[in-house]
Amino acid sequence: MNLKNILTKATSTVATAVVLSAAIAIEAPKAEAASYKLFWEGDGGYTAMGMFSFSDDLIGTIVTEEELDDLIISFFDPEGTLLEAFDYDFPNPDTSGEFNFNFDTVTKTIFQSANFNDEDFGLDLGIDFGGGEITGLDFYTEIDGSEGVILDDGIVLLESLSDEEFELLDQGGVLTATKVPEPASILGLLAIGTLGAGLTRQKKQAK
Repeated sequence: MNLKNILTKATSTVATAVVLSAAIAIEAPKAEAASYKLFWEGDGGYTAMGMFSFSDDLIGTIVTEEELDDLIISFFDPEGTLLEAFDYDFPNPDTSGEFNFNFDTVTKTIFQSANFNDEDFGLDLGIDFGGGEITGLDFYTEIDGSEGVILDDGIVLLESLSDEEFELLDQGGVLTATKVPEPASILGLLAIGTLGAGLTRQKKQAK
């Protein structure tokens, strides 16, 4: 057997192995948790990025903060400098105050159309603004100006400097959620791509 035939056979063997790997990956059970990326950009250029996850069993329902497996979110100024990050420790997160989060798994939207303290449609992450000695960033929906921040409507990013002093950093924008592909899907795509490359090499060698 000449070198050309050896290479062709080896490539075919690799391609077959890749196909089997792809089949195994595609048929593998789904991950136990559904994960989504978080992103927000305010009118002034401040941004937030993070991720949250919950059980696949909750797909088709409204997921509340009590049903999350994990939620992390970081805030950045317009230059990209990290201001503060929050990593909630579930199932009993120490939020140092209010925590309000509702996600529609059907429409893939985070509810943010009511004041922060509305249990169904409000949003409240970060510190508890006005919570005594607590300082830092609060990220919440402010629709009717109940906290004294003048807004048309929407999300507020506020920095609490003391119990009586705060600075409005940014407002507006929408907090979005984007599905993170499951590992099985990623492996399947990689396998198919590798298989395509192997078949292309075989065709070239056959010429």
